[in-house]
Amino acid sequence: MFITTGLPIVVGVITLFTVLYIHILIERVFHRDESLHILHFPNVMFTALLFAVTSITINGFLLNGVLDNGWKPVLINGFLLPFPVIIIVYCIVAPIFRNALKRYVTVKGSNIVYLKKRLIKNENTE
Repeated sequence: MFITTGLPIVVGVITLFTVLYIHILIERVFHRDESLHILHFPNVMFTALLFAVTSITINGFLLNGVLDNGWKPVLINGFLLPFPVIIIVYCIVAPIFRNALKRYVTVKGSNIVYLKKRLIKNENTE
């Protein structure tokens, strides 16, 4: 059971966080932390694609789903059924991940910027 559903989910989650991290790095380099909304579409599509490819490979080829059921149910289970879930998870995770990786906090209505504290090793404790 883990192989048929768990492995595509693990691949999808790893892909989601990797794509979001690259998205944030691109925004930092080219647009000074302004959001590039156009990049959200390829992020969702790439995550859905890798989830679907993993699901179709396991369910369709390794477990003979294509021979038993045909291509149509395998493609529907790989692409269409998880797509709304991927979009909902992406919409929830993207702002949280963006705020976690943001280097500073701005104060509205002023030019004050507070840097976030990072984990600093204390040389005296070792």
